[in-house]
Amino acid sequence: MHRHCTRLACGVLTGVSLLLACTSCQHLGKRFGEDVSQCQSNLRCLEIAVKAFCYDNDGQRPEKLADALTNIGFEDEKQVVRIVACPGAKGGGRVGTCERGWIGYLYIDWSEWYAGTNEPPADYPLIYDAFLANHRGKGVNVISVGGKCWWDEGGLWLKAFNERYPEYRIPMPR
Repeated sequence: MHRHCTRLACGVLTGVSLLLACTSCQHLGKRFGEDVSQCQSNLRCLEIAVKAFCYDNDGQRPEKLADALTNIGFEDEKQVVRIVACPGAKGGGRVGTCERGWIGYLYIDWSEWYAGTNEPPADYPLIYDAFLANHRGKGVNVISVGGKCWWDEGGLWLKAFNERYPEYRIPMPR
């Protein structure tokens, strides 16, 4: 019972933190630097949701971002899109059949290569922009497994990662 209450409290606090972090820094302007900055804030919020999922599920990673968000109480896709969608994406996020990019981001579930609670290296990508067009074709934001967030000009770092580690076949931003 105590462990369940702790997990429930952690989930509620994580959900509230995610909501506050994402909504407190929403920018109304669409200048390039503003949407890049907001996008990085959103990536950090999504990373928190993924880490909360891992914590609540004995180290297992979510298969998709939707699972991580549902785990902390964000079940309504339309609401989630308004809160954490990439601000640079046309229409504030892309909803549809592209499960991996349903909010303008791609998430890498490393479970196929790092089973159980084995962690992939901290510098491996975790979540990044699904579309180069999100930021006027200039590049993508990336957050790593270890929590480092950066701007990847032209998606060149991701391209180099794919070339260095072809066995992972991570999807490239389109």
